[in-house]
Amino acid sequence: MRTTLARFTLTSLTMATTLSVASCGQEPAKWAAGERAPGVRSGALWNEPQFTRMLQAYRQKLPGQSRALRFAMTESGASLQVQDSVELAKVVSYNYNGAVLSEPSPVDLASVREDSDLADDLFDWHQVAVERIPTLVEVALSRTTLAGARVVQVEITRQAPTSAELARRIEAHIDAQMAASRRAMERKFRRLAPELWVRNPAAARRIFGGEPRDGKSDQRSVLAPLPVEISLRLQVSWGFAWLTADASGTITGSGQQITGPPVDLDSIPRPYWRRAAGL
Repeated sequence: MRTTLARFTLTSLTMATTLSVASCGQEPAKWAAGERAPGVRSGALWNEPQFTRMLQAYRQKLPGQSRALRFAMTESGASLQVQDSVELAKVVSYNYNGAVLSEPSPVDLASVREDSDLADDLFDWHQVAVERIPTLVEVALSRTTLAGARVVQVEITRQAPTSAELARRIEAHIDAQMAASRRAMERKFRRLAPELWVRNPAAARRIFGGEPRDGKSDQRSVLAPLPVEISLRLQVSWGFAWLTADASGTITGSGQQITGPPVDLDSIPRPYWRRAAGL
């Protein structure tokens, strides 16, 4: 028994010694001054070189002329929602996290947009100057006077309509629905009572508001799509700021709003253990 235990102990010591020598013989990785090891993120995603890597990943995955619903970036990740190339009534999302672009996942449209025509909200992804985002971030930071402000989100969507524009679009949508209903009723009535148009055209005009229509002159009014907007939001604990640009990356507006007094960190009482330690 003692012999077996001694052999086991000797074998364990020999293996430990071998591993120790092998590890000591390996040189630690050396990096130039200021250079980060591969895979280590150097700041927010809109900083280089991680921004270019992200943009290349999206362009390699979607090399064609994709129609996008929304693109959003935070400091650590991004999400691009595009129209499904097979089922055009659906939208899928490609998420970028940890330098990896995910496979497409379905988007629940009911939870991310109002009840409107999907085609009105889509835009041509390849026609947006996404590469201008790092420059826009620098401009936004230089314009704000909020001390310590940082960019928390970058978003690309169709511009939100003003109240007047929204009312105009709702009115056009209701007019289109009423016109479609009137055309359907007229077709049904003409099938059931075609002689009315011959025997009593005045009654037909009172019912349908004019002569028989072929549908071509009663089409939905075409509304110009809302412009595409690149928007940046900056945040501090006592306020926020924003900057907007058009699809070409040209700045269209900026501003800020203070929601409360600046927080004086020195005025916050320190815990006992920090005061005792002189911290």
